[in-house]
Amino acid sequence: MEPLLHIGPTTYAKTGHGVFEVPVERLGALRFNDLPYYSTVEIGGLHGDTHSYDLAITATHSGGPADEHFSIMVHVNFTVPGDPKDPATRRTCERKADRVRRVFRPLVDDGTLNDADGGNDHRSYFEQSWFVDVLYSAYFTRDDNPELSAFVRPIVERFQELLQTPDQLLFLCHASEDKDFVDWLADRLDAQDVDIWYDRREIRAGDSIVERINDGLASASHVVVVLSQAATRKPWARRELSSALMRQLHDSSVRVIPVLRERCDVPPLLSDIRYADCGSDRELGFTALIEAIGV
Repeated sequence: MEPLLHIGPTTYAKTGHGVFEVPVERLGALRFNDLPYYSTVEIGGLHGDTHSYDLAITATHSGGPADEHFSIMVHVNFTVPGDPKDPATRRTCERKADRVRRVFRPLVDDGTLNDADGGNDHRSYFEQSWFVDVLYSAYFTRDDNPELSAFVRPIVERFQELLQTPDQLLFLCHASEDKDFVDWLADRLDAQDVDIWYDRREIRAGDSIVERINDGLASASHVVVVLSQAATRKPWARRELSSALMRQLHDSSVRVIPVLRERCDVPPLLSDIRYADCGSDRELGFTALIEAIGV
């Protein structure tokens, strides 16, 4: 006879998959020691209805009375449409996986969770989409024996933060003469955990420069235009800017933010958009940029 799981007045039997399915709000005071031997609880009610991310949590009691093991496995899954051979699709997967890790990093740093796959993610391809799984884990002894609800709560809170924070990708539009400034800007944005598209990082040997730039512009939520005397003379910079502004006017799917590196003639296309002034004070200008993107 299959064992039963008792949580307060409610009794759960194993499903056809051989696990106990318990909604997160019904965990009550359930502890690991309350789980029958060799059983797993799948904690439900954790999916994002309108987002591309899903959360799955399982708690397992393995081993017998003389050799018990308790563990929690946390999977954060998402899909990315596109050909897996396409560099743009791969980079989108990498950015989303990095974003998941940044959100869950506090639970890894404080020892609540381990990054179970050592920073790697598991990917498969089906129905024209990448399926990506970022895995975390935690292990306990009988003496630890935490309440599952207390352990799961911070995981769910981190997941809710992931859902509530919009995906952002800043495309850095600049002239090659401004690389030193853009390197500084990219490092500062990295420190703020802001995803960026920077040609020095994104375009690799053998890539089509035009295709990669077009992919970056198409994926961007913000286009940061670094303004300098050199940049305002570049015809390709004007083309990138015009493309971004057309998207902004057409469907509001991208926002253009000028960043002034030095005093120069601001292009007419940007004359009515307030810029972040790093020419007078880099730190104040950077603060203005961060406020503009809502970080």
